[in-house]
Amino acid sequence: MMQHTAPCCSPRSTANLATNIATNTAPNLDPSLTMTTLPALPARFARLLSFFLINAALLLPTTLQAETPARPASMVATAAATSTNATWQAAEIEQVNHLILLCLIRLRVAPDVARAKWNSQSPVTDAAREEVVVQEFTGKASALNMDADLARRFIRGQIEASKMVQSSFIAHWQRVGQGKFDPAPDLAKDVRPVLDQLTPQMLVALQAIAPLRSRSGFAQLVAQQRKKWAANDTWPLALDAALAPVLSY
Repeated sequence: MMQHTAPCCSPRSTANLATNIATNTAPNLDPSLTMTTLPALPARFARLLSFFLINAALLLPTTLQAETPARPASMVATAAATSTNATWQAAEIEQVNHLILLCLIRLRVAPDVARAKWNSQSPVTDAAREEVVVQEFTGKASALNMDADLARRFIRGQIEASKMVQSSFIAHWQRVGQGKFDPAPDLAKDVRPVLDQLTPQMLVALQAIAPLRSRSGFAQLVAQQRKKWAANDTWPLALDAALAPVLSY
């Protein structure tokens, strides 16, 4: 895989949306799924991560129509219905936006995780690997004097959200008799390095919003800011799972 180091971005960069993007068309995963126009693997991962972390623009694949149920009133959407008198500073709003963005970016990697697991006939759940991810994330959080329990619940939420997306794709492929993908990403060489580069970004973002969680109206703030990403909220129930840990104690 082409080595690439993505520079750190600040929450402020989420306000800097790019309007012109030079991309190439990548093959679809299957006839019913339209992927975002991105370079072919493996370079697409480096470019995807670099583009998001530098410009904070979000281009997600369009929804898998066969797999996307009618959108119920989600936990976050329900919170938006409750009025709040809380006053939020611009920097605080940006911090929340930044965390939502990173959760969406991580979900964007899930279809390629599914492709790799489909080709190797691996189960969606890999308890041993998940525990490694949780322990590594929690350890890094503790080194930053962060709430270890919050960090543990947050990364587990990201894992479960990703598995929801993976399961949706795999269930569809099972129904249509999908063969092996060629090319398909390698989990160890292609996918995990991308997720590893997201880890420090997510830690910083989680640390930034941690003091806001106890304030009145925080859930409503998250819901309101999430609406700004509605066009890219391809898997709303998965994003619910990703955001749930920061909304609960």
